Amino acid sequence: RVELPRLRYRYRKQWKILGGGDYNLSVNTARRQQLEYAKALGLSETDWDLGNAYCIKDSELERYAMTKLMQLMVNAALRIQLRWRLHAARVRRATQDRRW
Repeated sequence: RVELPRLRYRYRKQWKILGGGDYNLSVNTARRQQLEYAKALGLSETDWDLGNAYCIKDSELERYAMTKLMQLMVNAALRIQLRWRLHAARVRRATQDRRW
């Protein structure tokens, strides 16, 4: 970087003038890379052990994501079945009341 005298005090956005601007970029470490991959797979911090970020493999993260997806699908199916049973019971009860 080149330091230009009195330039910093005249202009407010010195980082643009001096050619900087990539201050928000972070260093790509193995841990950060695993965290980004887990986030892309839809995993939260509670779905896998963050302490193993350096030694965990991508295939394990994919397995965790599939397990989470399967659990979400099972929970959705259970909710649908429960709602259907409640609906069927209400219809059955309504038809039995009409018969009497």
